[in-house]
Amino acid sequence: PNEANLEPDRGGLKIYDATQLHMPRSVTPPELQGESGRRILAEYSNLTIPFRQNRITIFDSSLPHESDVGAWAPGYTNRRISITFLFGDADTED
Repeated sequence: PNEANLEPDRGGLKIYDATQLHMPRSVTPPELQGESGRRILAEYSNLTIPFRQNRITIFDSSLPHESDVGAWAPGYTNRRISITFLFGDADTED
């Protein structure tokens, strides 16, 4: 529930303005993980969408994205639930 989010402006989704065309060709999703990935993504602006109960966010999932950090009230009923639906074929250049 919304009340469980102790940081109402956080805890949702971060989407980076970095399409594959703008990303270095040598970068693959595993290289975007960890500290080196954070340095790469720091070069791009991002849109942070705050958590809200029953919110749907539809976006181009080829853009780098991640769950935003947040603080949540303790207890099982206060956990954040994320459900992801994927559709279509990923574009390939090979």
